Amino acid sequence: MSDNPKKLVYEHIKLFDIDVLYTPSRIDRSKLSRGLYCYEVQHDDEMNGEMTMLGKYIIVNHWGTIISSTKIYLDDGYYRKIDEEKDVEFLEDKSMSLKEYLKKYPQKNKKLSR
Repeated sequence: MSDNPKKLVYEHIKLFDIDVLYTPSRIDRSKLSRGLYCYEVQHDDEMNGEMTMLGKYIIVNHWGTIISSTKIYLDDGYYRKIDEEKDVEFLEDKSMSLKEYLKKYPQKNKKLSR
């Protein structure tokens, strides 16, 4: 089951030096505004709670969902490895709604597809 992205409270983090929103939930992409980018995060096989990969869709070891107003480039267009120690920064203003995020980091191109 997927959650409505407009009703969730997210964790505000930096991923690859880009301000993004993170939720452990899968979201209903059809309810996400155009111009936002949606990715899924995979965790390590040992289940230590470490982010290891970002992709368009993650089936095995799904750890959560990332929403961004900026495109994150993926290797070969599908996946990108994450080294949590150097690629992820957990920020002090942890909780943020999608509405608050969009005020601070507006969509660059609202005509883009999800």
